[in-house]
Amino acid sequence: MKSWAVFLAALCLVACASAPAPLAPPDPLLRDALFKTPSQRVSAEDVFALSDEMRRFLRAEISADLNIKGNRQGLVDALYTVGQLKLEYDTLLTRNAAEAF
Repeated sequence: MKSWAVFLAALCLVACASAPAPLAPPDPLLRDALFKTPSQRVSAEDVFALSDEMRRFLRAEISADLNIKGNRQGLVDALYTVGQLKLEYDTLLTRNAAEAF
C-alpha cells in the first residue's frame, strides 16, 4: 500500500510538470532594412581602381618596402607609418580606394 501511495504522489507531481515556454527567436545579426539603397551601382573594378596619384605613390614612396616586405606587408606598413598613408575610418561615408587615398 505504501508503494502505491509513493507511486500516486510521483504521478501527481509529473502531471503538474509542464513544458517550458518556447524561446523567442534571437534578433537577427544583420539588419539590411536599416541601410539605404545605394544611389548608384558600384562595381568591384571601380572600388579598387588606382588613380595616377596612387600609382605614383606606389612607385616613388613605397616601392622599396613592397619589394622587401611583399605587397601585403608593405601596404600595411604604409598605413601605419607616420607621413605615409594615414587613412581615417568614417562611419557616415563609404569611399572607394581613390577617394580614401
